[in-house]
Amino acid sequence: MSTAHSTTPAAEVPDGAPAAAPHAPSGGGARTRRAAVPLLLGAFLAIGTGPVTAQAATTSGNHCVLGTDTGRTECFGTFREAISSATEGRVTDAPDATTAASSAQFAERLNQKPTSGTRAVVTIAYSGQKFDGDTLTVVAAGPCTANNGVSSQVANLGRVPYNSGGASWNDRINAYVGFNHCQTKGFLDVDFRGYQADAVPVGDTGTTPLHDGLSSLQFFYRPADTDVLALCENGGADCSFNPLKSTVATAPPTLVELAWNCTAQVQSTTVNWTKTFTSSNTVGAEVGVTLGFALGQKFEASVKATYQHSWSESTTFGQSTPISVPPRNVGMLSVTPQTETVTGLFNVLPKSQYYGSAHYYPSLTATQTVKTEAVPVVWNERPMTVDETNLYCGTGPGPRTSLGTRTFAGPVRS
Repeated sequence: MSTAHSTTPAAEVPDGAPAAAPHAPSGGGARTRRAAVPLLLGAFLAIGTGPVTAQAATTSGNHCVLGTDTGRTECFGTFREAISSATEGRVTDAPDATTAASSAQFAERLNQKPTSGTRAVVTIAYSGQKFDGDTLTVVAAGPCTANNGVSSQVANLGRVPYNSGGASWNDRINAYVGFNHCQTKGFLDVDFRGYQADAVPVGDTGTTPLHDGLSSLQFFYRPADTDVLALCENGGADCSFNPLKSTVATAPPTLVELAWNCTAQVQSTTVNWTKTFTSSNTVGAEVGVTLGFALGQKFEASVKATYQHSWSESTTFGQSTPISVPPRNVGMLSVTPQTETVTGLFNVLPKSQYYGSAHYYPSLTATQTVKTEAVPVVWNERPMTVDETNLYCGTGPGPRTSLGTRTFAGPVRS
């Protein structure tokens, strides 16, 4: 039996992530593979959990569409024709196959719920590792769902026609892109046996035994990064954080005080102000994520070990600042603290495979406000508008906000 150092497809392991340990092949013993069976029209296709009576490829061409729910395979001369068939005419202007692999616009169209029915494209597989060559578009009865089980599968690619000439898709797939909440898991042997890769939303076979060797596929729901990180909090995974970059910058001005001068003279005073800044986290594409206690500790310990300073969830500044506001002007006091942004990857190793994968690498971007002895202040002023004059300098009380708002004596009428 062949062995390798990594079973995660090369394109899926992010920079900075540790190499994945190989999966133990299922079944044990010496490696055995079923030979690909030449296909004829009307062949039985081993799709899903058992053979389904189906018609083999009906059109000459190497861009094929397989229905895991129907067992039917059709092949076309162009990728655009294949996608039109896979989407039942909903997408008739697909880009070339390589462009489609990285096109957010194309993915959004494939991920749209059809106006009738529930059938969905779950993956587009490529014969070339650079998302090129021939394609197999796999359609299932519906999108992949969050049930922690297999959503759909292809038990034997040797029974999926490659064209009308009798060839099959066995040992041809080397890259894949998932759609409709799906990620793809490849196996070296039929019936989901032998060497296996992690399920990934986008990946290639790299230099593993799966290169020119895929014989069966399973499709799983792609969990959100926050769901993966929840395993770290409930004991379902071993987790660590690997910081990759720290960037210090000056934050845009944050307003802390407004002063409205409704008089005809310059008004001067001293403002006593405080302002608290809280850290922010973005996990994957989700903004405003709060890390749990266990993950927060791992993140803070890793930052301290790497950059030799602590991490603060909140930072408060306060001081007394003299201000002067010209007549009929509004003065604005702002602060521009320093921020530090740390980007990195969590390494999440579920204690049992989670949606077909034993390794996940959610990205984190965390920003804190750096505590300094003094924070730079910025003072600006401008004439009040007519509406502001009427609002703040009229006979009634002016509005108040969460800022320290003050109005010097009035009223002033223009």
